Amino acid sequence: MKKIFCYLLFIFCISNLDAQIDAGNLLGLPAATDFTEINGIVGPQIGAIVYNLDDDQVYRFTSTGWQVINGENIYSVDGTLTGNRTVDMVGNQLNFDSDADSGSTLTLRRTNNANQIGIAFRNSGNAYPTTISLGTTTSGNSNGLDFYAGGNVSVANTLTKTLALQNNNQIQFSQYGSDTFLNNTPFRFLGVETDGDVVEVNPTTIGTDDQNASEVPLVTNIDVNGVSTDPSPADETNVEEAIQAIAPITSKAGRVFYPPSIQIDASTNGTFSINLYNEYVAQHTGAGIIRSETNGSPAPGGTAAPDIPIYNADELYYYVTFADPTVFDNIRIDGDTGEMTFDIVGRPIDFNSLINVVFVVK
Repeated sequence: MKKIFCYLLFIFCISNLDAQIDAGNLLGLPAATDFTEINGIVGPQIGAIVYNLDDDQVYRFTSTGWQVINGENIYSVDGTLTGNRTVDMVGNQLNFDSDADSGSTLTLRRTNNANQIGIAFRNSGNAYPTTISLGTTTSGNSNGLDFYAGGNVSVANTLTKTLALQNNNQIQFSQYGSDTFLNNTPFRFLGVETDGDVVEVNPTTIGTDDQNASEVPLVTNIDVNGVSTDPSPADETNVEEAIQAIAPITSKAGRVFYPPSIQIDASTNGTFSINLYNEYVAQHTGAGIIRSETNGSPAPGGTAAPDIPIYNADELYYYVTFADPTVFDNIRIDGDTGEMTFDIVGRPIDFNSLINVVFVVK
């Protein structure tokens, strides 16, 4: 009989181990009907907890009062970051899904417009090669978007700005023209289409501007040479017609002129020289020149004609078209300076003789 009793006691112990935990053995929390009752608790200690039957939440008493604790996370309450935090993704992705029609699903807000705020990208060497930030007046792009990719630095805000999307709808390339990042010969251009799209353009596909003079119209049609049939039936209408009309003028008569008359002493035979260019300049710039006047002439006080244009010595060709052979011989002219050397071989019979000099603009 004793053996049977021990056996039955063993079975009873096993049965108790398989049974569920009795609800009466659970640790319970003080409960309040609602938050009003919770606030009415007198002298609670820091860390005290109570269960709110009204919202089924657990509250903890803190230095700022009763705070809910079982729903206290970024999904239900705001908070303040008290230090740097790191989320190790371990090869996973952090996704933000939303079905809201909103351009501000994820918002970075700065509370001081004088400070930049943005996103920094750090590589495995803990250096920063790139940042994107909301610009400021100091950065030269107030409330625009700045892109920094000029370097690989340990402090993110020391990167060099590369590109700015300005808040006036303009794009600024900060390093444009400096050749800072030009490592190869460029073979593509950026073009902007009529709808604002920025596209890559192969320069070989761009047609060359082979426009010639006949395709360039004059702003105002004009009869350049006064000939109604040369080269067109009426006024010249394009650059080519104007050139053809004016070329005969400028290539001939318009380039030839006689210098002012000068006196040469031929009373004594011998070799002499005179600088034709200096004589030309002296007579065209002398103080005794009488100028025409407008808006007042003939009475004094009108607007006087400007100075006579003067060519440089090396801009002219010099010619002697006739010289009295009984008086002049061995005439030579320096084409760089206009210096003319000549021999007087006889006195003029009537004390007058001729030598004709012509200048031609090169």
